[in-house]
Order: sequence, then C-alpha cells, then structure tokens
Amino acid sequence: EFGFDYLRDNMKQSADAQVQRVREYAIVDEVDSTLIDEARTPLIISGPAHETEPRYELADELARHLVTMQEDFDRIDRKVEQCKRDIKGTEGDIRNARDKASIPVLQKRLEDLKNNLPRLQEERDQFTQYYEVERERKSAHLTHQGIAEAQRKAGLGSFYVGSNIDIPHLLEQALRAHVIYERDKDYVVMPTPNPQTGQQEPDVVIVDMNTGRAMVGRQWSDGLHQAIQVKESLQVRPETQTVATITIQNFFKMYKRLSGMTGTADTEAQEFHDIYKLDVVTIPTNLPVIREDRDDVIYLSQKDKWDSIVEEIKSYHDIGIPVLVGTTSVEKSEMLSRMLTSKHGIRHEVLNAKQHEREASIVEDAGQLGAVMIATNMAGRGTDIKLAKLSRAQLLEHWLKRGIAPRDLSVDDSDEVLREKVFRKIAPKELGIRKAEAAEMPFAELELALLRQWASRQSFADEKKIRSMSADQLRQALDESGRTLLHRLRWVESVVELGGLHVIGTERHESRRIDNQ
Repeated sequence: EFGFDYLRDNMKQSADAQVQRVREYAIVDEVDSTLIDEARTPLIISGPAHETEPRYELADELARHLVTMQEDFDRIDRKVEQCKRDIKGTEGDIRNARDKASIPVLQKRLEDLKNNLPRLQEERDQFTQYYEVERERKSAHLTHQGIAEAQRKAGLGSFYVGSNIDIPHLLEQALRAHVIYERDKDYVVMPTPNPQTGQQEPDVVIVDMNTGRAMVGRQWSDGLHQAIQVKESLQVRPETQTVATITIQNFFKMYKRLSGMTGTADTEAQEFHDIYKLDVVTIPTNLPVIREDRDDVIYLSQKDKWDSIVEEIKSYHDIGIPVLVGTTSVEKSEMLSRMLTSKHGIRHEVLNAKQHEREASIVEDAGQLGAVMIATNMAGRGTDIKLAKLSRAQLLEHWLKRGIAPRDLSVDDSDEVLREKVFRKIAPKELGIRKAEAAEMPFAELELALLRQWASRQSFADEKKIRSMSADQLRQALDESGRTLLHRLRWVESVVELGGLHVIGTERHESRRIDNQ
C-alpha cells in the first residue's frame, strides 16, 4: 500500500494533495519475501482499456475448437516426449550400472527405444499441429494451420484486416487459458466484490506461486484474465490498462536507509548485497533448535510417492502425533485430502487459497492430539502452533478410535502392559497371522517379529541383516528412520512427549530458502 500511495501521489495535480513526503527509513517484515520473491512484481494502477468490448467469447469458442482438433497430435506427442525421457534415463542407467550383468538388458531396451522414436514421430506427423505450447514461458502460439482453421471456423475472412486484427491475440490468450493455466493451481474461482455493482460475485482470483495465497484484486494483463473468466463461464469484467507502475524493488531502493527481518535470508545474502547494498546478519535463536530433520525419500513415480505419504500420515495419526503436510498447489492439497478420506477415513483440515479466511482457526488446532493439516505453502509464516497437553483418557479414546488398542486396555495399565496389548491387537493384520496365534505367541517372540516387519518396510537394511539384529538394535534403527512409531508406544502427558509436530514436505522447491521457510 505504501507503493500504491507513491503511484497515486505521482498522479496528483499538486504537492499539497500528496500523502508521502520523503522516504528516509524502512523496516520490512519478512524482508526476503518482499525484496527477493516479489522484487520484480510490478505495482500497477489501472484504468479502462477499451471503449468497446473485445470478442472474448469468440476467441474462447475458437480455442476450444483448436484444442479438440489437436487432441490426437498431443496424445502422440506425449508418447514421443516420454520416449525421449526413457532414452535419456536408460542411457543414465547404463552409465551408472553397478551390476555389469544388467548392461546387455539395458542396451537392448535402449536400442528398442531408439528404434521406436522415429515410428512415434512419424505417427505424430500424420496429424496437424494447430498451436505450439511453451509451458516454461507460459506461452502458446498459433501455427499457420491453426490460423487457417480458426479463420475457417469463425467465417469472418482474414484475421489480419480491418476489425478482425485483434482476434489472433485474443485467440492466443484463450489458448493459454485452456492449455496452460490450471484451476486450483494457478488460480481459484471464489466470490469477490464486483467494483461495478459492489456485490459478491464468483471471479477468477490469482494464486501467488510463492505463498499459495489468493491475491484478490490482482489481474493478469493483455486479456488473459478475461480469457480465463470466459473459460470458467463467469461474468467478464472489463480489461484494464496501466496508468502508473513501479516494481517493488525499485520502490524500496528509493529509501535512504533500508532494513528488515526474516528467518530465512542467509541463503540470499549475496543477492541482498548486490541489489540493495544490505548486509545479512544471522542472530542466534533464543532457544536451541530441537527440530529433527530426516533424509529425503525419492520415489520412481508420483503414485508411489503419494501412496507412501498417505501411509506415513496414517502411522503418525494412529499414534496421535499431529501432522502438518506441505503441498505446492490447491489441486495437490485437495487430491491428498481425497486420498486420506477414501483410504483411511482420517479427519483433517485443508488450508489453501480457498480457505484463507479460516486460516487462523485452522492453524490454532493444528497441534492437538491426532490433528492432520494439509497446507499449501501459504501457511506457517509467523504462525505459532501450540502443542496440546494430554491425559491418558484422551490417548486411550484416540487409540480405540484408530483401532490400534484393544477394548480391555485401561488407563491404569503400565507402559509394558500397554505395548503388549496393542502389539497383540495389531499383530494379525501386521504379520498376516491368526488372532489365536497372536494371543498364544510368547510376547518377546511376537515383538521381535513386529520389529522385523516394520524394519523391512523402511528398507534401511537388507532382510539378512534385519534377521541378525536384536530387538534393541531394531528399535534403535527404527528410531533413526523416524518413519514408524509403534515400537516406542507409551503413556505421555503432552504432544511434545509423544514426539511433537511431524512435518512432511511433499516436494523440494528450486530455492533452498523457500525450502527453509
């Protein structure tokens, strides 16, 4: 808002009407988010762009037609690109192969892939490409065939004469809306105030890629916003043009002295020095950091990854440890929500751009017994999640609900009795044995079998080594893996004793600083 005041001041007719005088000193909170992430984001004051309404609906109709016409080309093109990736991957497997006996098989696979690539390309070339897409640059361009087909479909003659001259631009924006910009990832549809009527009406709201927050009031330029409104069958709000603009970086560079605070600026120290001539000083934390960071786990497919995340959430939730899961988009947060509900019936909260108004109340309960919160990268900056105090009665009720405790378990039982009763309850499902067998087996033998089963799932050692490890060695190894918890089950008096808040990051960001956040 300081930046917009500056822009409005520049549009005033006299100095007396201006609200800002001099820019002496600024202290910026979350300084890396403002001065680095949003540095090139322009602050824009806009005005009406057109005297007459452009033909957005026609462009949308033509874009839908071209997308349908290009379906066969795109289907084969995806196979071509996958084949190219497989060739690169197989070449890497051959270079890195430790087992020399596997190389002939890999070489045969590589030869088959290279022979298949020209066939796929030839099959693709039998179909017409009406437009080209550059996803990295978020752009779409019509080919000559695309222009010709659109002109035929529109029946208006050439697009490059007279009043038709704006159609190619509108059509390319409509194509971007349909093939590049995704609902619940790049934008959401939610009620916002209509500046013309003052009423709350559904509209396209941009989602900030850095914070995951809905940016109400911001618009994409050059007709893209209107193209997405038509795509979503919403009322088209008038396009605007820039009257005054300045980037956030240039605005803050006008201050004589600049400073700020954040928890994650150290990785960008060089950039702060080069652009703003600011030094970064690291201040030690008031208390030692007790967070335990686990190693990354890499999966061969998206399905394997998300299935594993769901099972990890379940294992922590069953014990009662609250879980916070970070996702990168509204779409993925809602997909994970559906998986948790359908697979395990786990109650949870989803915090994304759609629920931004409930953020405070959702986060307030995130540290309670068994709480599960799925969040986009909007949540957490400056948020203090309080970890709850617990009673044995609360723990017992939760364990009974999750089906890991037998009905005869009492709050008066010792930790040893607790573990034995729980282990005998879950053994039939975990080990694939009969209930009678689980009830009769000596507890030490049953516990060792369960520890081996849990250890084999974590894949930190081969089966032969696991078989040779003692119960104490297996417990220690499971402690270090950090991904299973039943082996240390006991009565506790707080979530802190239970293990604290478990945080799962579903993806790495290209910026180490964003990961730190």
